[in-house]
Amino acid sequence: MKKSGSIVCALGWILASAGGVAPDPYRTIRDVRLIKPDSAAVGHRVDIESQIVAVNERNGGFFLYDGKHGIYVLNALQPGDTCPLKPGNRVRVTGTADPGEFAPRIIADAVEVLGDAPLPAAKTFRSIYLYSPQSDCDWVALDGRLISYEVIAASQANILVEMIRNEQIVHIQLPKTPANIGRLPELMFKWVEFNAVAGTISNEHQQYVRRVFYVSSANDFRVVGAQESPSVGDVAGIRPIHELLRFGTAGHRAMVQTYGTVTHVDEHELFLRGEEASLKVWMQEVPDISVGDRVEVTGLTWPQEFGPAFRASAARVVGKADEPRPVRIEATEDVFESLNYDLAEMDTQVLEIGQSFGLASDHTVSGNRITLLCRFGGGLIEAKLPYGVDVPDGVKAGAMVRMSGLCHVFKDDWRPWRRDRKGFWLQLRSPADIAVLKKAPWWTTARLLWVCGIALGSSMLFLAWVVLLRKTVEKQTSIIGAQIERETVLDERQRIARELHDNLEQGLAGAIFQLGGCRRLQEMGLEKQSGLIQEALKCGDPDALKELICQLATGLSADAERNREALEVVGGMLKYCSDESRLSILDLRGGLLETMDLISAVRLTLEEVEEERGVVCELSVRGEPRRLQHAVERNLLLLVKEAVSNAVRHARPGKIGVSLDYTDGLTVAVSDDGCGFHVERGGKYGHFGLQGMQERMHRISGTLDIESAVGSGTVVTARLDSAAVMEDG
Repeated sequence: MKKSGSIVCALGWILASAGGVAPDPYRTIRDVRLIKPDSAAVGHRVDIESQIVAVNERNGGFFLYDGKHGIYVLNALQPGDTCPLKPGNRVRVTGTADPGEFAPRIIADAVEVLGDAPLPAAKTFRSIYLYSPQSDCDWVALDGRLISYEVIAASQANILVEMIRNEQIVHIQLPKTPANIGRLPELMFKWVEFNAVAGTISNEHQQYVRRVFYVSSANDFRVVGAQESPSVGDVAGIRPIHELLRFGTAGHRAMVQTYGTVTHVDEHELFLRGEEASLKVWMQEVPDISVGDRVEVTGLTWPQEFGPAFRASAARVVGKADEPRPVRIEATEDVFESLNYDLAEMDTQVLEIGQSFGLASDHTVSGNRITLLCRFGGGLIEAKLPYGVDVPDGVKAGAMVRMSGLCHVFKDDWRPWRRDRKGFWLQLRSPADIAVLKKAPWWTTARLLWVCGIALGSSMLFLAWVVLLRKTVEKQTSIIGAQIERETVLDERQRIARELHDNLEQGLAGAIFQLGGCRRLQEMGLEKQSGLIQEALKCGDPDALKELICQLATGLSADAERNREALEVVGGMLKYCSDESRLSILDLRGGLLETMDLISAVRLTLEEVEEERGVVCELSVRGEPRRLQHAVERNLLLLVKEAVSNAVRHARPGKIGVSLDYTDGLTVAVSDDGCGFHVERGGKYGHFGLQGMQERMHRISGTLDIESAVGSGTVVTARLDSAAVMEDG
């Protein structure tokens, strides 16, 4: 809404100007002050005649007052120019209205001096006007006692003066001129009357913050009453420190006198120790006074939370005492109000060194100072060094120190109607007030934080390294796994090729050799028999023919027997090859040993033999069974199957026994009660069967023994010593 109002006003101004009709300028201060801030921003024309009541000679600005209302005029000076204006000038100001920082003001285009006149009568300033926003720029009359002044070093134009008026501190601003600086010291602690402009300090939202009064010259202060030359007779008695501001004594508006022993001297402060209480004394200029002097001070009391403060106009030395010793405070004791402003001593531990920790505030001065945060008893206190003083050597966080200084008790602001002590802080007079009792340990909080930071950083780097290493290991593992898989496949292929070569190929080669022998026997028999037949056809003797026929029949019978035996051997070889190929296929599909141990696989084999052939089979185990390498168990299982199969096919047994002895290495024995055979001849087992079992045992670093005799059965024993038996991991 404010923005739209400004736009409407601006459009109205533009349209009026475009039409050749300019709006009438504002001609009274009241009209300008009634302009709304958004409207004032448009820049309404102003043409006012009024009287100057205060001037800022540095920048040329001044205040106008028409007897009822006041306003500030911004009148910029050219570089090097001096301000020709002075209070009492009647002027005509033309320019534009401006929202100002708090209330509307005028930006002057031209200032014409019309003449001089006595300043108008000022409005009596009542206490209720102190916080009234409507009193801004009023020309007012005040009285009070000037108690201090400060030439603001950071400002090129201002002197700040403090005055007590109606139980309140009032702030006055004077231009920083040699005449004003020279006049102010003689006005201190005088009761004065003067006229001033009521100024306003505001925030960025143009809201009232506090009041300040603008005075053009220190000569505007008029000393009144008996206070023109205060003397001992004007002082309302002399009182000890602990009796100031008691009931029945003079109030803080009356000059009083008190006394004590000096415990500390600063640029503007004295600290006095009295009979039962201590006092902080503020002076504009401190005379030549030393610690230990007994002094009398004259001035005004000022109420504080735990005892009065004192604004002194004069101080004189009345004697000399021993240098005051600090009051010892133990960590187990409470700090009483009587210690406020007194010199105290205590043992503490320094926790931190910085500018401020917010536990207490010293409102008497501004700026930054080095502050020590210390542990005292069960709480924390602050100890503040003088401004511009550094921490003495050896005083570091963690050190145990003995400190002496001025104790400042402060309250908790939660309940203003009670004296709730919140704590105290210590004002150190110099670095000598700190004595190191125990040096700070090397292992400090800062170093601990550094170590923790380094450890944390190292941990993060280690974790990052672990993640990268894990990824690298996973990558390498996948590569190694692929290589192992390829090598495993290659090894399995080589094993299969080796077994096919050792078993199937040899068996098939033997079968081919036997078939070749059969063919040669048939060819030889056929040739021989063909010759007999030719002879029989040519023979005419019946007896000779009969003999030839008998020879032919005998030869045919012998050839048939030899061929039958040879074919039986070929059949056994082919059966062996078939069994080997079936076992190889079964082993490629996982085999029995993939799902069970050697004992269970042997037991299952014997059960199949019992079911298919009706032969009684028994299994016995000695020692503690254990798993062996897969290749060892596989070859032993195949050996048992071969021995059992040979016994069933060739020995016609009634009972077959298999024993596994794990007592010393491993011994596998297969026995039967069959017909037996001549071991040296090979018997029905055939040379190839014995050779296959021998090769299996040689492959797994074992030995094979065969015991047999015709009519006594057969025992096949396979032995593996303990070094050759390796458990399967």
